[in-house]
Amino acid sequence: MKSNQENNINDSPHADPTNFSQLVGGNNQEWQNVLENIGQNHVEHLDPQLDGEDMVKQAYEIKKRVYYPPYTLDPEKTTFEDIRNHAITRQNFAESTASKYLNTAKIMETHPVFPVNFKNPYWTNFFQHMDHIKQFEGATPNMLNNRRKAWSMFCRAWGTDKEWPTYKLPHIPDRSKDIVLPTPETVKELLQHRYTSDKYLNRLIQYHFFTGFMVGMRPEREMVILNVDDIYLEEKDNYTIRIVEPKKQGDARILRLEKTIAVSKTRKSFKNYVDTIRPRFANRNENALLINPKTGKRWTEDQLRLSFFYPYAKQVWPRFWPYVMRHWCATARCIEWKKDSTVLYRVKYWMGHVRLDQTLKYLDLAKLYDQGKGSWISRALKQHKHVGGMYDLLGKERINEKMMRFVQISPRENNGPTGIRTPVTGFEGQ
Repeated sequence: MKSNQENNINDSPHADPTNFSQLVGGNNQEWQNVLENIGQNHVEHLDPQLDGEDMVKQAYEIKKRVYYPPYTLDPEKTTFEDIRNHAITRQNFAESTASKYLNTAKIMETHPVFPVNFKNPYWTNFFQHMDHIKQFEGATPNMLNNRRKAWSMFCRAWGTDKEWPTYKLPHIPDRSKDIVLPTPETVKELLQHRYTSDKYLNRLIQYHFFTGFMVGMRPEREMVILNVDDIYLEEKDNYTIRIVEPKKQGDARILRLEKTIAVSKTRKSFKNYVDTIRPRFANRNENALLINPKTGKRWTEDQLRLSFFYPYAKQVWPRFWPYVMRHWCATARCIEWKKDSTVLYRVKYWMGHVRLDQTLKYLDLAKLYDQGKGSWISRALKQHKHVGGMYDLLGKERINEKMMRFVQISPRENNGPTGIRTPVTGFEGQ
């Protein structure tokens, strides 16, 4: 006869209909506890075809590999890794964000004058630490804000975030009023500059800047996860790109691209890049849009920023930093759509802003930088001064429309039947 406990478990509407009496161990409370403790969300994964002993072993394995952080943690009994897991599982932090704040907490814990005691925490200890680095170490408002965020992550894990007072930060300067943008002509040079003697590597570099300035995604996080499948160029006049936003736990937005940016055959476009440049560098099974030419694989954020963007961009514009591409794109879109009454909402969606006040600063930048000389995007994508001009194109290349790849320009094509050089669409660097 089954015990009352077994009947209660099997009669429960949320329990898996497991016949406990057939398991090895029978009514042994230890085996019942194993299955109960792994949680109702994971009991269903047990294979009903297994015999009792194997079923219990599988239950142990599930319990071993699945992390179940409680709603709050005990500071005395938990490690920093427990806090990290709690931040990811319970607070929905990205892994990179949780690791960033964990590193900040380690700095706070080892401070030589006022270390923060994370084993026996109290808010006055944290306040002393913050006051000291503000008054005697010259901590900037952003540094203080970063440490407050790290502390808040721990407080939420401990369940004290609503019990303890919040440290009040000093005024954080509005950096949006101190943004220096390159002109469209400087961006044009970034898209056409000769960075290296290898013409295909040169184009690869140029297309990285093309993607950053024309789309304006968040560098480098949104750029490194961009896939070829995220660009749709198959339907006429319906060209789109899908941007995944790790900052928002993987939300995505779809942007419609202009025909010039999407499929132009004579200027830089995503179709030219996907068809003629990317295949020369990408590994066969690699799906990333932007490729590390040394590995043929997807970039890491640090690699793209430190070994690619900075060294090449500063050859053209010494004040470059990766986020300026996003600032420039937002300002360019404000100028592009300035006659549209819904310009604020269009730019907000394009950039993936959460609040309108994040977009308003770009309207101010557009008023500051716009000199009434037309579209910034058109000026940045303007063809090179030599394209179509009367100069020697021997040894140059153009895009073959049928084969969609670069081919050598023949002397006949270069000079024409009468010896007069004919305009040619396409040139080295596009």
